[in-house]
Amino acid sequence: MLQKFQKLFQNPWFIAWLVLPFIKPATEFTGKFDLIFDLLKILHCGIILLGYRFIQKKPSAMILLIGGLQAIFLAATCLKGGMIWWGAVQVLSILSLCALLEMTLRLDRKAALQGFGISLGLMGLATVITMFACYPEGLYTVVTEHEIEGLWHLPETNNFLWGFDNASAFKFIPAMILFLLNTDPKSKKSKIFTFALLFLITAAFIYVRAIMALLGALLILVYFVVLFQRNQVEKLLSVKTCVIAVCIIAVLLIGVNKNLPFLQTIADHTEKTASLNHRVKVWGNTIEESLASPLIGHGFEERMVTAKKLGIDHPHNVFLDVLYRGGLSACLFYGLMLILACKKTFKARKTLFGNILAIGFLAFLLMAQMDYYNDQYLPFLLFILADHTDLFIFDSKKALPFKEA
Repeated sequence: MLQKFQKLFQNPWFIAWLVLPFIKPATEFTGKFDLIFDLLKILHCGIILLGYRFIQKKPSAMILLIGGLQAIFLAATCLKGGMIWWGAVQVLSILSLCALLEMTLRLDRKAALQGFGISLGLMGLATVITMFACYPEGLYTVVTEHEIEGLWHLPETNNFLWGFDNASAFKFIPAMILFLLNTDPKSKKSKIFTFALLFLITAAFIYVRAIMALLGALLILVYFVVLFQRNQVEKLLSVKTCVIAVCIIAVLLIGVNKNLPFLQTIADHTEKTASLNHRVKVWGNTIEESLASPLIGHGFEERMVTAKKLGIDHPHNVFLDVLYRGGLSACLFYGLMLILACKKTFKARKTLFGNILAIGFLAFLLMAQMDYYNDQYLPFLLFILADHTDLFIFDSKKALPFKEA
């Protein structure tokens, strides 16, 4: 019986079916059915966690850290009287999705990557195709919807499938990395197919003028073209160097942004001056509000509650978001997650897998300095992949036609 159950989790299509509720469309067509999707998530969470209990048995250190981070968020939500049901669903969803990837990677790495790739690929393609078909005039239209100074909001009617703005990049960046990991560097067809997917996503972000999302997608696309053209990996491109670089950038942005005139120059040339100045104000408000609950944070609040405090409904920075939602306790867990990811992947810096994962972390963390949404599940998959570097190193050295730079 256990063997049959285990075999089920080695089927790419079964894995893809389990993943789908966690990447549900965010559209006007499904917005009225959020409760149904939440119930479907809970069903799939039950199946995943049951399988994890009997097949995996012992959670990894990364799963425990992710669980600890989410537990702090949920505890803060309960203490502050926030969105407890929403927070519970989010915590359960993130843990289940991470557990599914971890369990299936250990059972059958190829099936795991294919299963996740199928789900994300179908949703990504559907998003791009329907966006061009249904919204030829473009999607990215910002309007002022509420009577709160500085609060911008994208109307629901302009959010199709995964949406196509900076927020959706936190779905597309992990998807693009999974597409890369599913690519066979020995197969011309496989490389062309991956290039077509990456190009469509990048072109769509150009079309809707989502600049930060475009930079993340373009970084991955250029990396793919250069990497697979040269058949050469860069030993300096590691998760460790990328995380350190982004942390330095975060300190500069948050701490001394007013003394960085080149930021204003870039903002002026891209017509994003108001957006940059507003972010600077929001970051200051976030730090000030975080001091009111420094140890455990404010948890998951109603959107308008956060907006009244910060001037907008989220801090627009991953590190500040963690600080605001979970205080210094959450920052400790998130820092440990980054350190463990760096430690695990450093030995893979000379491999194709190590390079792909590093570019994924770089794109995600760079984007997350200017825009981050705490209801995104998929970026946590990058941490699970990092924690299982040992499953990829041997094949990277033995089978792939890549050499060290």
